[in-house]
Amino acid sequence: MKVLMINYEFPPLGGGGGTTTMFLAKHLARSGVQIRVLTTGFPGLSARETIDGYEIIRFKTRRDKMYQSDQWEMFLFLINGISQAFRMVRSWKPDLLHIFFGYPTGPIGWMIQKRFHLPYVLSLLGADVPGIYNQEVGIQHAILKPLTKIIWRNAGFVVANSQGLKEAAEANVRGCQVDVVENGIDLETFYPGNRRDRTSALRLLFVARFAVNKRLDLLLQACKELLNEGEADWSLTVIGDGPLRQDYETFLAGDERLQQRIHLLGWVKIEQLRDHYHSSDVFVLTSDYEGMPSVVLQAMACGLPIISTRVQGSEGMVVDGENGYFIPHRDVPALKGAVRNFLHHPERLEPFGKQSIRLVERYDWKYAAARYLDCYRRTLADFARAR
Repeated sequence: MKVLMINYEFPPLGGGGGTTTMFLAKHLARSGVQIRVLTTGFPGLSARETIDGYEIIRFKTRRDKMYQSDQWEMFLFLINGISQAFRMVRSWKPDLLHIFFGYPTGPIGWMIQKRFHLPYVLSLLGADVPGIYNQEVGIQHAILKPLTKIIWRNAGFVVANSQGLKEAAEANVRGCQVDVVENGIDLETFYPGNRRDRTSALRLLFVARFAVNKRLDLLLQACKELLNEGEADWSLTVIGDGPLRQDYETFLAGDERLQQRIHLLGWVKIEQLRDHYHSSDVFVLTSDYEGMPSVVLQAMACGLPIISTRVQGSEGMVVDGENGYFIPHRDVPALKGAVRNFLHHPERLEPFGKQSIRLVERYDWKYAAARYLDCYRRTLADFARAR
């Protein structure tokens, strides 16, 4: 079976959606599926390379930043991606397309289906689901909703990465059945490190794009208030970048105590990210919304307790009081309380971390890849019967 995957973001570009594509491609290739990934080019990245048994093809399009595309850049990806995908289909002749994100990649899958009679599977990953996110994305969805309905209803399978996302999708595009295949975790890449004795400051870790919905501002405020209340035995490492970086740097600039304890590192390679998980004590997620946060799975696989808001996906990963604590959205006092739980009870770190390792095993990518492979086979069978 030959599968052409299309995603406008792919590591090192973008966030969790690209990482999902990367690890799924790796595990499907191990199952004997021939995989090519068509994605965005960027200065310094190879136009064509083979890793882990699958091929990546990057084409030139406008993209100024590694961490995020704006609306214009996504539109240009769509325009350039149509011609690139058409050429790839003609030359390589895949059996099926796997499209990641309803926009900007969804229209490419639908157009190829109409032109070449080729079926596609569509993965919804979060911000591509109408009606549940910020105003800018909401306006985009309102404009594109007629096209969204066509793209979703013509897919062999529409797949969401969490039950909550499935419900939101089905509520917004009625008559469209959405299946759930949760994100996986690559246990060869993310695994427990050597945990050290809790003899120094509690080490907090935050990993995300610097976007409004990730709510790093709440964590920074909580840290500042903890200091003001005499709780100083902690440090925070922040991995990520984005349009709000200047705001966060300004927040830290006026307080030397915060600068000594909070470190904004920017993006790092996956191997370095794993090292940061290994050298941390607690992972913190403060998002307003997510599709299914891969970073929580990564942290759990590395043996970390979790502090998290109740976002889509995390409720299936975190068991409150067993491997972490849930906090209400935008609740700084609750966030401080969760951090204090570990500050005042460091003996909880080890059992919570071990429980994370046990809970994450069911998310091994090999299981998610097997479910996607079943989706591919059923799509091809249904498409053959319909012709």
